[in-house]
Amino acid sequence: MGKSEGAAVREAFDGPEVTLDQLIAEITARVKEARARASDSSESSAKTTKFLDETGLNSQAYRWAMTVLKKMDMKDGQNKAMDIIRSLEVLTPLLREHVNGAGTGEMDLEGPKPKEEAKPAAKPKAAAKPKAAKPKAAAAKPKLKAVDSETEEFNAAVDKTMGEGKGNVTPIDFGGGSA
Repeated sequence: MGKSEGAAVREAFDGPEVTLDQLIAEITARVKEARARASDSSESSAKTTKFLDETGLNSQAYRWAMTVLKKMDMKDGQNKAMDIIRSLEVLTPLLREHVNGAGTGEMDLEGPKPKEEAKPAAKPKAAAKPKAAKPKAAAAKPKLKAVDSETEEFNAAVDKTMGEGKGNVTPIDFGGGSA
C-alpha cells in the first residue's frame, strides 16, 4: 500500500534512512545475482555456440527464431508468433530472389591478381551483326596479349584440353587480352 501524504512529506524533509549494514547487504546481494546471471549467460552462450556448430544454423536466424518463440509467453502470443511466421513465409522467397539476383547472380570467381597499378577496364564494344562471309582459307587465330601469367596459364590449359594444334580451336576466349 502507498505511503500517506504525511509520511511522504516527512521522508522528503528528513531524507533517506539506511544503515551501513542494510546498504552493504543489498549491494552484495545484487552483485552476487549479477555475477550468477553473467555466469549463466556465458554458459548458455557456449551451449548455443555448440548447437549452432553442430547444426550449421546461422546465428542470426537462430536469434530470430528465439524472438518468435518469446512471443508465445505474451498475451495472445500464439497469434503474434504466427503473424511473424506468416510474414517471414512471404518475405523469404522475395529476399532469396533479390539476393540471388533473380537468377543472374555473380559467380564467385577469383579475378586476376592485380599488378602494381590496375588500369581501368575498357568498355565492351557492341557486338557487330554477322555478315554473310565467303568461305576463307583457314583463318589465322589472332594473337592475344595476356594480362597476367595466371590467365595465360589458364588459356594454355584450355587450349591443351580442347586440342588446339590438332585442327580444333578453343571456341571460347577466357579473357586476358585483346586482339
